Amino acid sequence: MACLNGTWKLVSVDNFEAYLEIIGVSSQNVPRALKLLTPENNISQEIEVNGENIRIKTNTPVASPEVKAVIDTEMETRALDGRETKAVYTIKDDQIIETISGPFDAVVVRRLDGDSMIMDMTSGEVTSTRRYEKV
Repeated sequence: MACLNGTWKLVSVDNFEAYLEIIGVSSQNVPRALKLLTPENNISQEIEVNGENIRIKTNTPVASPEVKAVIDTEMETRALDGRETKAVYTIKDDQIIETISGPFDAVVVRRLDGDSMIMDMTSGEVTSTRRYEKV
């Protein structure tokens, strides 16, 4: 699983507004998220998978939350807008799969595509794709 280890810089985002709306981000916070959580703001993720442990730190202009999880163990976490959620991280076929439940349900899959990391965030019928390049 070491293939996803490292620091990844966000280079493109697709369908993010629709994803924010379906997961219930407030109408006041959607424009802010669309402005701040873009490639122009040097968004990055630091990923480390070590045995049964996963660490993901997301660096944004607003905050730099860090998740430390044990594979297949439910944990309490927060969405970037502060809402409390629960998440379970699993690894399957060289992918990190994050299953989120709480005020919304979503699945976030991090995987390699050539030299890029793709992060597909899906809730209901809506998927937003974020593409990262290794730093």
